[in-house]
Amino acid sequence: CGRLRRGGYEVVATYHQQREQTLAWAAAESVHAVHLDLSRPDSVNQGLEDIAALGCRPSAVVFAASPSPEIAPFGKISDAEMERQWQVNVRGPHRLLAELIKRYFRKAGHGTAVAVLTAAMGGNGGQGAVGSMAGYVEAKFGLKGVLTAAKAEFDWLRIGFVAPDFVETPMLDVFDSRYLDMMRSRRTAGRFLAPDDVAREIEDLIRDAP
Repeated sequence: CGRLRRGGYEVVATYHQQREQTLAWAAAESVHAVHLDLSRPDSVNQGLEDIAALGCRPSAVVFAASPSPEIAPFGKISDAEMERQWQVNVRGPHRLLAELIKRYFRKAGHGTAVAVLTAAMGGNGGQGAVGSMAGYVEAKFGLKGVLTAAKAEFDWLRIGFVAPDFVETPMLDVFDSRYLDMMRSRRTAGRFLAPDDVAREIEDLIRDAP
């Protein structure tokens, strides 16, 4: 968000938890911050009302939020994990994008939607999907489907996808530290991506948006 703001965009960052931390960060970066929980329809609706109250007219949306994956064998992923990942990565984004199209994008005749997926889905340079986090991987395929389905009905909608490798964020806390050290050592630079690396890719995708 900070990179986009410095690039000249008016940015509204949404958050579900860590309110005080997010508000302090938003003030420092000169971006707006609005509470919006993708798993709850009432929160999505209220978030949209709060965005409208700011006087903002969104022309692009980035779906980057996701719960940390539950690490478990394919046959032991819990129903709670499947529901949690579905709501935040699929149903919530569908609901939010539909409202943005109705309220802003369709009237303007343009709009951009970008989804942050994951290299764990496979297909990157022949790499297969990563095991033991089926709920997360399946939901990311669902998120890709949300944008693809929207594009099929609104041909003026610009969509884009970023599928990063491991990124140094708190989400990595669900993995064993020895596993992470091993995976870092296998990277060419000996490190994982930084959040700013992903932000740069996102900025490239929306830079030419009307």
